[in-house]
Amino acid sequence: MAAFSTSATRFVPQYLQARDYERLRGFMRAARWTAFLIGAAAAAAASAVIYLLGPVIEPYYVAPLLIALLALPFFAFALIQDGIARSYDWSSLAMLPTYIWRPLAILVLLVAVALAGGQTDARTTAAVAVAATMIVALYQYVHLSRRLAPQIPAGPYRIEMTSWLAVSMPMLLVEGFLQLITSADVIMVSFFSGTRMRSRSISPPPRRWRSSTSSILPFGPLRPTGSQASPTAGMKPDLPITCAG
Repeated sequence: MAAFSTSATRFVPQYLQARDYERLRGFMRAARWTAFLIGAAAAAAASAVIYLLGPVIEPYYVAPLLIALLALPFFAFALIQDGIARSYDWSSLAMLPTYIWRPLAILVLLVAVALAGGQTDARTTAAVAVAATMIVALYQYVHLSRRLAPQIPAGPYRIEMTSWLAVSMPMLLVEGFLQLITSADVIMVSFFSGTRMRSRSISPPPRRWRSSTSSILPFGPLRPTGSQASPTAGMKPDLPITCAG
């Protein structure tokens, strides 16, 4: 569940501050594997829908979609790890796997397939994307576990899934609407045009700027620093109001 990646930045610092290691260990365990299982269930449900709607969907979409759905559990698993790493201010471990390593792995694997004489079609690209997602997620898991080992002492864990979900679900709705707004132009174009037109569609400048701005917001600082420490810092003072006597 993608919402746990955001709520991790709330629960992990809270439990660390209170030295509540039982809930911290429980959240670390439950968040990652819950996301993986929900991702697997969502992938299975989506595969069933694609199978049932097979006569309606264009044939060249079916196989790539089914292959790409295999990456969904690992993608959800990686999102939770991003949130945990950000909670510890490990920016490199949080951002590099998602925004650098995974796209670079896809590119390298596709180049290797092309050099080996294979076809770089939609099926191959989907399979390469699945492989890159699995490899990067597993590497991030191993590396994150090693860095967390000295930070969290061993011991029992406590799971409070109800309260975690109560906080995480609103965050999931916000992130879902953000993703929908970011991709709304492509979705709308897909209803009224073909594949060739969709691949060449370009959003008007104001819409594109808004999408780009919303996409870079997660890279901002998580904590206020410098002039951002005060909510009124940097604001111009209100003009004095004078009354004629």
